[in-house]
Amino acid sequence: MVLRALPPLSKLKVFEEIARLQSFKLAAEKLHLTQSAISHQIASLERYLGAALFYRLPGRVALSEKGSIYFPVIKEALECIELTTDLIRERQS
Repeated sequence: MVLRALPPLSKLKVFEEIARLQSFKLAAEKLHLTQSAISHQIASLERYLGAALFYRLPGRVALSEKGSIYFPVIKEALECIELTTDLIRERQS
């Protein structure tokens, strides 16, 4: 088995929610986390990647250039994981 350098799935889910909602506050509410927890997870992911994923603007956030590249890939990957998980769970029922 090849070990891959992947960020934690929980951080990717946080990134996807913020990017989709364009709000740390709304993402925190949806994920039942505090805004502080969301901010720490994104800061950790940005350190891991060595790139800023968002521009922090008054009252909202916007994807940076690198965030705009990352978002559709992460969104699709999470959707694939969710669909496959649903399929497996249905087959076990």
